[in-house]
Amino acid sequence: MKPSIVFLTQSDPIYIDTFFEEFSLLLKSYPLSTNLDYTVLNLPGFSENLSKRIRRFFSFYGPIDFLTLLAKYFQAKILVSLGLKENCFAFASNFLNVTSLGFSIFADLSAPSDSTIFISVSCPNILSKSILQTPRSSFVNIHCAPLPRYKGMMPNFWQMLNDEVEGQVTLHEIDTSIDTGQIIDSISFPYTLSSSLHENMLLTKRYSAHLLYRYLHNLLDAETATHTPKPVSYFSFPTKTSTKLFRINGKRFF
Repeated sequence: MKPSIVFLTQSDPIYIDTFFEEFSLLLKSYPLSTNLDYTVLNLPGFSENLSKRIRRFFSFYGPIDFLTLLAKYFQAKILVSLGLKENCFAFASNFLNVTSLGFSIFADLSAPSDSTIFISVSCPNILSKSILQTPRSSFVNIHCAPLPRYKGMMPNFWQMLNDEVEGQVTLHEIDTSIDTGQIIDSISFPYTLSSSLHENMLLTKRYSAHLLYRYLHNLLDAETATHTPKPVSYFSFPTKTSTKLFRINGKRFF
């Protein structure tokens, strides 16, 4: 019996749209053995007002790179509005804008299906225990770093700051803590020393799409994988000191 797929995500014309663009192209180029029903739930951003978010990212990027980020953001928005960018959600049957996540939403979405897989792609909400216990449902998250070594926020930044030469995207089950669920699968790839943070973030989103595609392909073919436990650590949002060290070490945001 085929599952229904529900994405939990938020609007971002740069990085998140890159994931969905790549995933859409994969499904178009290499159709899965079984057609699945896809729903995208578009959520508001993280629980902070716009002015606070602007101040946080201005402090993180600094004036020049912050303006570069804004330029890339509006450029991506224009490409979407003009229809010049690949339709990221061509594969989805439903695209729903929701203001918050409550148990009733998950119950309603899982009710028509024999099973439902809820997939977090930068979902801004922590899912409660009651939501995670929704009948006939499973919950997975895509994290753009090796777990459990790089739990938390901005994992590409921390990997570059630590001079990692290899990146990784990880698919894991969701539980009531952050990035602690059972690891399902992962893909590793090289970081090039000349790449910027922006370039590596785009790269990991594309590899994330490939990881999810492989998971769905294996799921339909009833394949499984085993994994070896790895060291655990957690990273918070970078401070000014961290970003200064990032630049001193020759790393770039763009």
